[in-house]
Amino acid sequence: MVLSHPHVHKLLGEGAQACGLGEHLAQLQAAALVAVDLAPAGGDDLLRLGNSRLGGCPDLPVGAEWPAEDGRLYSFVLQADLASVPRFGDGPLPAAGRLYLFLGDLTPGKGVQHRVLFRLPTELPLRLVPVPDGSEFLNPDMGLLPAHKLRPRLAVSLPAPADPALAGVAVAPLAERYASLLARLAGDAPVRLLGHPYSTGEDPAANAFFHQRGLTNPRLLRREEVQRVLAGWEGKGQPAMVRYLRQQLDSLAWYEQHRAEADREVGAWRCLLRVRSAPEVAFQLWGDGVLNVMVRREDLQERRFDRTYAELVEE
Repeated sequence: MVLSHPHVHKLLGEGAQACGLGEHLAQLQAAALVAVDLAPAGGDDLLRLGNSRLGGCPDLPVGAEWPAEDGRLYSFVLQADLASVPRFGDGPLPAAGRLYLFLGDLTPGKGVQHRVLFRLPTELPLRLVPVPDGSEFLNPDMGLLPAHKLRPRLAVSLPAPADPALAGVAVAPLAERYASLLARLAGDAPVRLLGHPYSTGEDPAANAFFHQRGLTNPRLLRREEVQRVLAGWEGKGQPAMVRYLRQQLDSLAWYEQHRAEADREVGAWRCLLRVRSAPEVAFQLWGDGVLNVMVRREDLQERRFDRTYAELVEE
């Protein structure tokens, strides 16, 4: 959802002036998106069913079980009560229901093991689902997280400095000012619904599309460099590395033949959730990591959350 709400217009205008970017406000407004931040609102005693929450145990419809794989549990990260989320324009989120995020193994970085669930309010009554006795987690380091209430508020989301929409704004000599504006708008919320994904240079939408196709993102590769590295590894008795590099060449070959289709499909992905590490509430992802959960626009419209993509980025 592009910037169209008077409150977020005001937030961006004030932030741009404070950070010395007032003369670039029109360009910033064109690149900005409306988002919803879920900010900490104190500890959660888990007595109120269905409220927005970070950590603790999930409130699921009667009969629903804690998501697991191979007998081990995903860690419950959050639930968002969408009925409490401020509405804005034709925002794509459902007007009611609950969105849940569970995480498993984080080590891949790209293609992180996760589950996104959506439950309508018309389903069976909610119940707090405790950790089953004797259970193990897919990620023992995360396990069961401390519970905190989350309070929703509208927010402004700006893209990463490398975004082409920011030409002339996020580069020297204005790069530090833009970084200050990003920090000012980020606030204290560990969870953001919608908006731009977090990025340090790569495009999470492209990563999502190519990962679901079983390909390495070819936009990050140079054929000559891959061939040079492959030549160095062949004959060294390292078949796994050779296989990996050949897969990169296969990805490049596919992209060269399907570039128009790929670029169109990459544009169909958007950020559903952005979750950052928040030491103040004892929530850590790879130290200071940020998790992007991406979803296709069509899937979001159809309330399908079984084909999302997640990646973890070092902040």
